[in-house]
Amino acid sequence: MLEPFKLTKPNLSDIDEADLNKKLQDNTEVFMEAINEVSEPFYYYWDKIQYRNIIPGDINPKEFWYIVKQVRKYSSRKTKIKAENG
Repeated sequence: MLEPFKLTKPNLSDIDEADLNKKLQDNTEVFMEAINEVSEPFYYYWDKIQYRNIIPGDINPKEFWYIVKQVRKYSSRKTKIKAENG
């Protein structure tokens, strides 16, 4: 019998935001390019991002995922999704 596939989530509670902001300051453009690469045309989740070889600078995959989540959160737009019958 096949085991069901389960997505894992990294524990982001130990991310030091102040330290991460320092790392991002000088390379904002490079980080934004990397974030775009994992967001368009495919919208990658953690299970794929953690293994991609595009993470810039001296941050680890978990820190990069934290940045991706923050950018996606603040650039998202609300949409109205309705069933065909309203």
